[in-house]
Formats: sequence, C-alpha cells, structure tokens
Amino acid sequence: MKGLFIIGTDTGVGKTWVTGALARALRRRGYDVGVCKPIQSGNLKDDPAGDAMTLRRLADVSDSISDICLCALPQPVAPQLAMRLSNVDIYMEDVVSFCRRASNRHEWLFVEGAGGVAVPYVSDAWVSDVIRALDLPVRIVARPGLGTVNHSILTIEYLRNQDIRVVGVVFNRSSALCTENDTDSRLMVLLEETNASYIRESTGVPVFGTLPHIPSFTADLDIGSLVEENVNLRGLLESLGSVYSGD
Repeated sequence: MKGLFIIGTDTGVGKTWVTGALARALRRRGYDVGVCKPIQSGNLKDDPAGDAMTLRRLADVSDSISDICLCALPQPVAPQLAMRLSNVDIYMEDVVSFCRRASNRHEWLFVEGAGGVAVPYVSDAWVSDVIRALDLPVRIVARPGLGTVNHSILTIEYLRNQDIRVVGVVFNRSSALCTENDTDSRLMVLLEETNASYIRESTGVPVFGTLPHIPSFTADLDIGSLVEENVNLRGLLESLGSVYSGD
C-alpha cells in the first residue's frame, strides 16, 4: 500500500479540507489518488455535512461512500466511545482490511484519521496503532497561528516515539486574512512563516504551505489551482518518493 495517513494536531483543524484538496490537486496532475475516512463519528455515512461525503466531493473521486467510509456513528465523540454508545465493535484488523481493499482501487491512498494521533479509535486500538499496522507515513494538518509550534512538535515527537515516519506538515487557516495593508494580517503572515521555521528547525520536518480559509465548498471553487498556489506539491511528492524508494 502506498499513500499517506493524515492526522491533525487536534480535532477541527481542517484535515478533511486539506486531505481532499491535496488529493484533487494531485489527481489533476495525473496521479491516481483515492481517499478514505474509515471511521467517522458525529455524522452518518450519507450525511452531506459529514467528513466522508465532504472528502469524496473535495477529492472528486467516483468511489461509493461505502468504499470510503467503513463505519459512521452519530455521536460527536471519540470513535471508540461512539462505538460503545452504539453497541458497535470495529477492530483494527477491520480497518486495515478496509484500507487495503481501498488501496487496490488506486495507486495512492490518502487515509484520514480522527482528530489527532493519541485518539481512542476502534474497539481494540488507538489511531497510532492503526497507522503502524498500515505502515503508512503521516502528514500532519495544523493551525498556523499561536500555539502551533508546541502542538506540532509534540505530535511529531509522539509519532516518532511510536516509530511512525512523518513526511511533513500543512497549515490550514481557520479564518480569512484581511487586506494586505491590515496590521493584524501582516502579523499573522509573519507568525505563520516563523512558526514553520521553528517546526522545521526543531524537528527537521518541513511545512509544505498554508491553505487559505474557505468558508464553504462551492462547485466553482478551483481547488486544484488553490493548492498549487499555496502548497509545495513538489516537496510533498519528493518526500513521499523518498519513503517508497527506501531512502
């Protein structure tokens, strides 16, 4: 299986948006990238507002929602607790088998997790356990502002302590910048650039760029161009290449 496992430094940082957008941009370049959200809590599979449906729409893939999402639970809590509340048991081997089937349909597979890395995920495993079982490298989605250096470095070090390879970080803005002449906006841009440098210098892990705040996903939004303009796709591809070439 070739691909990425995508986690956040926290819940609500924009994993679905970043995962789907990157998948679409790479698909536009000719790469056969599939996506999956094995476990979803807070929405049912066919809920248009749920992560799985949003991911399918953003990535612009034809896979059925049942091929993208193995299990969806209505309670907006950690997946393992949501399973307990619904009297459902999903095990790590179920997720691994599901992802391997999904990977057979595509050359590359982007797997979106749930929240961060230290998350109770299925009945017998946490997110980090599943990542190791899948043997996928990780890309982290983080907020670009104040606090992200601490959150990102702690996440990277936790992953490394679990013998999981981290290929990079992508920042995602949760709010729009104001005009270029706005003092707060200039300060935010400086903060983003400085935070990226701190993370890279401290860990050796690159920050590939910052995706802008998008309040809603409309049909006329050129997601591919948006990614090309804001994310170093070449760097991301080179990092993945080094993983699968054995470097």
